Amino acid sequence: MADEAPSGLRSLIAVLLAGMSVLVGTPAAADPVTAPEVSTSDEWEIAVFLCTPTTYGCHRRGATAKEKQALRTFLESRPELSGVRFVDRASAYESFRRDFAGNRTLLKAVRAKDLPESFRLRVKKGADRDRMWLAANRRPGVGTVIDQAEIYGDPQATAWPSDISVFLCVKDSLMPACLSDRGGAKGMAATLKEKKAVVKAIEGTPGVVGYFFEDQATAYRNFVESYADN
Repeated sequence: MADEAPSGLRSLIAVLLAGMSVLVGTPAAADPVTAPEVSTSDEWEIAVFLCTPTTYGCHRRGATAKEKQALRTFLESRPELSGVRFVDRASAYESFRRDFAGNRTLLKAVRAKDLPESFRLRVKKGADRDRMWLAANRRPGVGTVIDQAEIYGDPQATAWPSDISVFLCVKDSLMPACLSDRGGAKGMAATLKEKKAVVKAIEGTPGVVGYFFEDQATAYRNFVESYADN
């Protein structure tokens, strides 16, 4: 059986890529990482992803029906928004497979259950997108909020590459991703097999231009040097 990335990493990749997915009704681009040509950032949605048991910061629990309904009511009352739509897991997976049809590595790595449900928000022209992002991010049951305008719509936001850190499991970690869907490795540090699966997932992720591995000794040395004056 092929090596498989831990569920927490699959969920992280799925959320990031789902947040990058093109709008419903827009033809999928030939290049899976190229956005459709849109003249203004007002066309881009804000994706509000709901908690799942493997979402970091959600304390190993998914969004409840009550939280989901309260979030919908809250979003539909916001004057900054011109539209709110709900995307269930099946629809998200269908869009994901369409938008990344040319990337077999991703299609193999990400499963339907890795994609959380979400609300997609259309923001009125001139409204404060950052304020809306912050308001949505603070609501109970929300795991991650991604503004597509930050990815595609604003040239300043994508002029320079940004770093994403992927932290591996350590022994006795209480991180949800380290406690579920790991078979006999539950409660253990990341295994060699898991590390290889993580590397494979990273290398198959669109937009990644490079990566490096930092062991614990190096991480600790960098930490000490960074906070030497504290």
